[in-house]
Amino acid sequence: MLNRYMCVNRNDPTALSAADSPKNSSIIVFDCTRADDIDLVVCLGGDGTLLKIGSMFQRVVPPVIAFCLGTLGFLAPFSFTSFESVLKHAIEGSPNCLMRMRLCCQVVRSVPQEKSVASSPDDPSSSISVSRSISPDTEYHFLNELVIDRGLSPSSCDLVVKVNGKMVTHFEGDGLIVSTPTGSTAYSMATGASMLHPCVPAFLLTPINSLTLSSRAIVLPMSMQLEISINPAARCKVAHFSFDGRSRECNMINKGDAILVSGSPYPMPCISGSDQQVDWFCGLNHLLNWNTRNKRADLHDCLDCSDMATA
Repeated sequence: MLNRYMCVNRNDPTALSAADSPKNSSIIVFDCTRADDIDLVVCLGGDGTLLKIGSMFQRVVPPVIAFCLGTLGFLAPFSFTSFESVLKHAIEGSPNCLMRMRLCCQVVRSVPQEKSVASSPDDPSSSISVSRSISPDTEYHFLNELVIDRGLSPSSCDLVVKVNGKMVTHFEGDGLIVSTPTGSTAYSMATGASMLHPCVPAFLLTPINSLTLSSRAIVLPMSMQLEISINPAARCKVAHFSFDGRSRECNMINKGDAILVSGSPYPMPCISGSDQQVDWFCGLNHLLNWNTRNKRADLHDCLDCSDMATA
């Protein structure tokens, strides 16, 4: 029997009433402790609710079907008014599934270590070395974007970027955004970067308020590994980072630390509409008003309007 769980936006009264409906009596509201038993996650909310689901599953993600009950709903392709037929097709039929790529982030901390124990403070035989280690709790798989910014520092953030271990450039400004194709229509798009179709195996590296006019967002293949660190010569000593807009206050890197970003082996399977290739463009047109412009009124229409106003 299929185990069905529901992730609900508790700040939305409509979503809560839908979860409590007698028609959904066989569906259990999501409980993190039972994640291994889940075959299908029903998302009632907006894009933020779907991102929350992605943060709950840091490894394998069960299929997710999202119904739009939020503000925008760009990532939720289904209307809640047709939830019965959509759920029936998802459970009993052969629904289309869009594998939304995620990125994996690891934080490398520099730890000072003492090489030898000196008999006196002036003993030259004592020295301090710096080692780098990855803590098990600093790995994170995210769906939208990683944002590294200067936080409350009055100085600009100078970040060094290495690709596959080789230094390629550095960005000086307010920070950097590393976004997936799914996240390319979020914060990265707001900074002026291009948009990527969710089926494109690539990610975006987007500067935030760069201090150079020639700085532009670039598209990189998912096979590359990025290493981002604070420039040793930078005036900014600390940088904040967040995943999908969460936990920014408590996540920081210092000089000597680094953030490794690579493709995640755990994508997020999302039940999509009839044509997952074209549905993305429908969302751009209807929700983001992509490439739309107001057409000029016909001269005869203008004359008719003026005659009506005169009458």
